[in-house]
Amino acid sequence: MTATASNRAQAVAALKLQRDRSTTYQQWTLLFHRAITGDITATELQRNIQGIVLPEFQRISTQLRTLQKALTETAVETEQRQNGHPSPHSPAEAPEGPAENRQQTSSALAIWIDRLQDLEREHYTVTLSLANQLVEHCTPNVCLESESEPSTAAEAGKAEEGTPKRTGEPADIKSLFKPDSSDDEQYELVERRPNHIAHSPPAPSIAAASAPAPAPATPTLRVHDVERCTLLRLIPPRYRTHLYFVKCRGVMDSLGGPPDHSANGDDVNGTEGSTARVEEELVALPSKGARRDEAPILAHYAPSAVACRCAGWSSAVASIIHRQESLRAAIEDLCEELQGEISDDA
Repeated sequence: MTATASNRAQAVAALKLQRDRSTTYQQWTLLFHRAITGDITATELQRNIQGIVLPEFQRISTQLRTLQKALTETAVETEQRQNGHPSPHSPAEAPEGPAENRQQTSSALAIWIDRLQDLEREHYTVTLSLANQLVEHCTPNVCLESESEPSTAAEAGKAEEGTPKRTGEPADIKSLFKPDSSDDEQYELVERRPNHIAHSPPAPSIAAASAPAPAPATPTLRVHDVERCTLLRLIPPRYRTHLYFVKCRGVMDSLGGPPDHSANGDDVNGTEGSTARVEEELVALPSKGARRDEAPILAHYAPSAVACRCAGWSSAVASIIHRQESLRAAIEDLCEELQGEISDDA
């Protein structure tokens, strides 16, 4: 389009607003990554989203719609003047060129904003959907070793230092993106080793009467398959501090095969056989930042269960990620198109 000075200024303003929106998305992503890895609390994330991110999105959208409305009104008024006051001159002498050009460029820029807003509306929805999936998958899925083991307990304290020790916080973070979610995670990866007792245990009837049943352990570690989990691509390295990526190679040669080596198999023949297979699959999770032969053990996990969980999740989010990337590319192409027209008219 051949823009007038006024249209060029409006186009520049529209591009600036879109760049502001991209910057706000980056800020949101940064805050989100910090929250799901425990760097900031759910309360801090909520405060920043409600106090900074959402108001900025609203400001940008409102200003773009206001600009679109002004452009549409200008185009309509210009067209009405042309139709309502026909020139007595011949077409070759008619002074309608500048007015017609302004009408066309105003209309074109208004259409551009409408296309941009449509793309951004879907982009926001897809981004929110992916955030939901990330929150679900980053929920802790493996328990620390029993506190009855001194070396493990001490190392667990170090591992969790700086990590919020809040069992309800992941749900709080989840509620920011899924207010109506009531899904309870099925922590199928939790495998606690039995506490060995040197003396004879009390009779079952006495034990039942004297001590309440122990509460189920709450998972606090986030363990993922380094080869199958898309999370490794979505979260930058500096925000993986509290994520444990482990190799599960060789445990499951085929995720679609028979569940002979799966910790979650349903077609097992007897509880004892199932337990034996599960126990055989347990692998020690060492502390970060130490040599493997010297690192204290934080937990034990079932590689097949980790692999299944990550492979299933990665498959589920593949289409969401693809759509998000496609929308971002379309938005970028739209902006480059307008930038090129502005440069050509300069």
